[in-house]
Amino acid sequence: MDYNKSMYAYMKDYAPKHSECAVARGKISISPEKLMKEIHRVAGGLYKLGVRQGDVVMSALPNIEQAVSLFYATTLIGGVFAPVHPLISEKEFEKEVAIQKPKVLAISAVNAMRFSKHKGRAKVIYCPYCFHGFLGLPYSKEYVEYTGDGSIPALHMHSGGTSGVPKTVVLSHQNANALVDNLFQSIPHKFDKNDSMLVTLPSSGITLFLHPTIKVLLSVSIKQFPAL
Repeated sequence: MDYNKSMYAYMKDYAPKHSECAVARGKISISPEKLMKEIHRVAGGLYKLGVRQGDVVMSALPNIEQAVSLFYATTLIGGVFAPVHPLISEKEFEKEVAIQKPKVLAISAVNAMRFSKHKGRAKVIYCPYCFHGFLGLPYSKEYVEYTGDGSIPALHMHSGGTSGVPKTVVLSHQNANALVDNLFQSIPHKFDKNDSMLVTLPSSGITLFLHPTIKVLLSVSIKQFPAL
C-alpha cells in the first residue's frame, strides 16, 4: 500500500466509490460523494482565507461532521491540522494559539464567546452543533492541491503529557496513513466493505457512525486522541 501521498489522496484512493453513508451523527447523514464535495468546498474557503502549505488550521470542535471535512480539506491543500479539546480552558486555549500560530481557527458556535477573544491574528470560522455549516468560511472553488510524497507535516497532536508537561507531536502524511493501515491490519478478521463501526472520538466523547469509509475516516479519531 502506498503511504507516500497526502492523507486526502490516501482517502480518495481507498474509499469505496458507491455507498449510501460515509459519516452520520444523529439524523445527519453524509454520503461519500457529498463528503468529497464538502471537502473541496471547505478547501476553497480555507485557501481564500490565506491557508497555504505548512499553515496551521487549529480546530477546537466537538466530534461533529464538520471536523471530518475540515480535517481532510486542510490536508488537501497541504495545511497542518491542529486539534485541541473543545472543553480546554481559556488560558490553555490562548497558550495554544500563541504556540501554534494558526492561520485559521475553527470553533463551535457554543464556544464563540469563550475563544474568539483569544484568536490572535487568526481568522475564525464557526461550526454550529445543531446543523451542518461553516459560518465565516468564504465560498471559492480555487485552491492548490498538495500532491507531494507525504513527507511534510500533516498534524500537530497536542497532549497534556503524562508528566504534566504539555507537548506537541508532529505527524507527517506518511506517518498518519501508515498508522491507519496498521490499525486495520491488527483486526483479527477481514473488515468487509459492508461492515460498519461505532467510533467514539476521544476529544469529547460523542459518537460518530462511520460506514463504510471507516478505514480512512477512523484516522480522524486516532489523531485527535492525544489532544486530551
